Amino acid sequence: MIKRISAVLLLLLISAALLSAKGQATEDQYKKGKSLANPGIYAKINTDKGTMIFELDFATAPLTVLNFINVAEEGFYNGMEFYRNIENYALFSGDPANSGNTDIGYNFPVEMDSALKYEMPGLISMDAVSGMSSGSRFFITRTSDPVLNGKYTAFGKLLEGSSTLGKLKRGHKITSVEIIRTGSEALSFKTDDATFNHLSKNALDRQLETFKVENPGVVAAIGSLGEGVQKTLTGIYYSITRPGNGVKPQNGDTVSVHYTAMMIDGTVFDSSVARGKPFDFSVGTQSVIAGWDETLLAMSVGEQRSVIIPPNLAYGDIQTGPIAPNSWLIFQVELIGIK
Repeated sequence: MIKRISAVLLLLLISAALLSAKGQATEDQYKKGKSLANPGIYAKINTDKGTMIFELDFATAPLTVLNFINVAEEGFYNGMEFYRNIENYALFSGDPANSGNTDIGYNFPVEMDSALKYEMPGLISMDAVSGMSSGSRFFITRTSDPVLNGKYTAFGKLLEGSSTLGKLKRGHKITSVEIIRTGSEALSFKTDDATFNHLSKNALDRQLETFKVENPGVVAAIGSLGEGVQKTLTGIYYSITRPGNGVKPQNGDTVSVHYTAMMIDGTVFDSSVARGKPFDFSVGTQSVIAGWDETLLAMSVGEQRSVIIPPNLAYGDIQTGPIAPNSWLIFQVELIGIK
């Protein structure tokens, strides 16, 4: 019996040694560059827990890859923390304030035609809001989630370093990001400003084409705002129908507002004007929908706006009274005063 146990233990030790040697061989192979021999563009993300290597999809997500290359080669990610970790879902970085709300200072359109879909773990993607990708914030998926398709641009897949990804948590750091190009197509891939602007326009045009097909009522409503229509970074469309006096409210101020609220087809469902009594509330305290807080904080006393708010800044996917899930809403708003 003792001999049998000793033999089993010996076999286990040999197997472990072979697995360890195999892992070391893989790492040694990477160090010799053999794992990067195939033509392509690769991102080597070095962290305090190890290295991850991603193959970047510069064929179908060229704008996002171009941007990531530029940000990485500027050294922006060096020393940056992973600011958020959702266990068994995703890992986030690229925010210098580690809040999830700041980035390098600009954004660009999500690419609708990226070939990588969220049907596998290990995808690297730029964070995004309302069709606009952050200039620097990115996340790495730990699982599949098809719900993310079309909302974010997956621009690379993990080739090596799944064990490193498993070790990384909030507070761990990126030490450096290296971009490696192999082959003539990768070497000739342009990352200049002119190419960025050209690809941005193409991506935005593609978004608009899709949006027009899927949301004809919203497109018509935006068109009704006239030539002065503007769009916030979060996706609110608005036109200023009367300017104010320049005095704007601050978070926590009580504001007095007149409004008329409409469905996207123009059907009125609420109006302080019809009641003849302004609506008072504390702005910036989440006592109203997010689109209202954002809009009123940007207005000055006496200003009037026509505003179109997307579902994610209104009532989302929840049925609220006569408002159907995922509804765009129109508001005519006047900031009467600050109390």
